[in-house]
Amino acid sequence: YRAFRENTRSITTMRLQKQLFRCLLYQTIVPFITAYFPVGICIFAPTVGFAWPPLAFTIPNICCIHPMFDGLVVMLTISEY
Repeated sequence: YRAFRENTRSITTMRLQKQLFRCLLYQTIVPFITAYFPVGICIFAPTVGFAWPPLAFTIPNICCIHPMFDGLVVMLTISEY
C-alpha cells in the first residue's frame, strides 16, 4: 500500500511540474506577443519610414491587455486552479 501511495504522489508531482513548466513557457511567449513586439514596431517602424496611423491607436490597446493574458495563462494551463 505504501509503495503504491508514494508512486501516486510522484505521478501527481510530475504532472504538476509539467503544467508549471508549460505555464512558464507560455508566460515567456505571451509578453513577446502582447508587450515587446508591438512596442518594438512602434519604435522601429518610423526609423525605416513606415507610417500607418491606425497602428498608433492599435498598439497601446494590445499592450494594455498583457496583464489580463498573464493571469489567464496561469488559470488555463494549471488544472488545479
